[in-house]
Amino acid sequence: MKYYIAENGQQAGPYEPNELPLHGLTVNSLVWCEGMPNWTSASKVPELMTLLSGQTINLGGLDTPLPPVPPMGDQQPQVSQIHPLGGQPTQQQQPYQQQGYYQPNYVQGQRPRKPDNNLVWAILCTLFCCLPFGIISIVYSSKVDSLYNAGNYDEAQDAANKAKNWAMWGAISCAIILVLYFFLIAIAGAAGSF
Repeated sequence: MKYYIAENGQQAGPYEPNELPLHGLTVNSLVWCEGMPNWTSASKVPELMTLLSGQTINLGGLDTPLPPVPPMGDQQPQVSQIHPLGGQPTQQQQPYQQQGYYQPNYVQGQRPRKPDNNLVWAILCTLFCCLPFGIISIVYSSKVDSLYNAGNYDEAQDAANKAKNWAMWGAISCAIILVLYFFLIAIAGAAGSF
């Protein structure tokens, strides 16, 4: 029969009875196995008493039994903790799992390729083409790395695409302005020669 043991307020196990001393089993350790209604002191489990021969039981008032935590299906039982200021035991909370947001299913441990942040194009656009479009492009390109490192791969790709688009539109607007400028110069030069 395998036992769970409470180590530092956390459950550990299941372990075979002969493995429990390796995990700090004492007469005051709280243990639980299938068929037991509650977490109980190891000193009250006949099967474990042979492992505990020679140890004394601490009756210093901290031997408060924990409330029963029956296992649910394949889940392991949770160890309760005694409230540090006295009072009723508190049940450990399970980690909160937020639902409802779309998260793409990537292979565990495998991240998609990091998108190009287009920072060079954003800076060149700012310096040589169109300052407002270039600044917007720099803002988006600076978000790419932090989003990717946070695991928001789709948002990182979206920021990279926006940075590229703003830099491209800055370059296109600069080209249009230059063409119009040279066209107006040519018209002014032609009008002045008459």
